[in-house]
Amino acid sequence: MNSLELVKILENLLRIKEQTDKLQFDTSNNVKIDIANDEIGLATETTLSSINDKLTQFKITEQELSYDNSTGTATANYTVFTNDISIDFNGVIVIQIAINTATTVQLKLTPSGSTTSHTYYINSASSLTANSWYEFEFNVSNGDAINFVIQVPASATLSGYLRIFGRKR
Repeated sequence: MNSLELVKILENLLRIKEQTDKLQFDTSNNVKIDIANDEIGLATETTLSSINDKLTQFKITEQELSYDNSTGTATANYTVFTNDISIDFNGVIVIQIAINTATTVQLKLTPSGSTTSHTYYINSASSLTANSWYEFEFNVSNGDAINFVIQVPASATLSGYLRIFGRKR
């Protein structure tokens, strides 16, 4: 390394130090940012709001899954929620599901402003593996309604857990 390269590196380090010296920390060692006087250029109010909205995830509902088809001779369709779940935001729903039986699961969607429901397989119509944890994301619009239909094989008792989170966009 020649002396010119070394000087450039030192100049860059000094510039970084000047900027980091301006940082202020709260009692938890989080960086405090004064949006109105952002000398460092870390954020603007719209950037912070946008990031906060995209990162804020909230629970919509959760449901223990239980369906007894142990005496059944054919696959039974188990609709998870008695009433469809109404969506009151534009964004993404995150579905977390674990079940004890390898089977397929469908998302039932009634689009905003429609009375017609559409049912779509999740996981590319492949069976979910028994006793495994899955997460799926779906775009939703304000006014949509959703539900889930699980195919319970004959002679099986299904149990598991389903949780739905939302994330606004």
